[in-house]
Amino acid sequence: MKTSTGRILTTHTGSLPRPASLTDRHDPQAVRAAVAETVRRQVDAGVDIVNDGEVSKPSYSTYVTERLSGFGGEPIPFQLRDLEAFPEFAQRMIGDPDMAAVFGNPSCNGPVAYTDTSLVEADVTNLRGVAAGATEVFMSAASPGVIEMFMPNRYYPSTEEYLFALADAMKTEYDAIHRAGLLLQRPCHPGHRAGPDPAAPVLGQLRGPASQRHTAGRHR
Repeated sequence: MKTSTGRILTTHTGSLPRPASLTDRHDPQAVRAAVAETVRRQVDAGVDIVNDGEVSKPSYSTYVTERLSGFGGEPIPFQLRDLEAFPEFAQRMIGDPDMAAVFGNPSCNGPVAYTDTSLVEADVTNLRGVAAGATEVFMSAASPGVIEMFMPNRYYPSTEEYLFALADAMKTEYDAIHRAGLLLQRPCHPGHRAGPDPAAPVLGQLRGPASQRHTAGRHR
């Protein structure tokens, strides 16, 4: 990761608003154009360390259901403790169609494995092809803790085993990003539960390139 003695290099958390022109994220040509526009706008704004804005993904965590097996279970109600104290606000949240999609994520009901590398390969190709003007480039990939939070375990005997299975599977994506020469950003566990991040020991035991080069996670 590059450093600077002249000034603080600027970056951002990862997700950016999709360009209005991107109406179908399954259209490869439209996604390439959206990535190019997103990178250009970051560079024009003076951002040093840019990314693709995650424009190809439906969200920063649940996109993994398009790349991993094991997520065919019934949705499990998503609990946010902050909402318990504000029931009226909670009702408005649940009534929002976009939020309803978040509350309706599938649970894990089978073995987790990385089944399709074509999507991360396309993400890497699209970003590298338009990032020549940036000081440095990063790409986000969901951490085991974030996946576990939004898509609970109903298959593995314990949360720890689920997290290790997620780490083993997602290492395929982490390594692909690293091999491409991009910085890897893993969104960290948002901490909606009391106590330490249950994924921290898992990430600490990842071996190989993906464990050696990454930026700090983010809270949402």
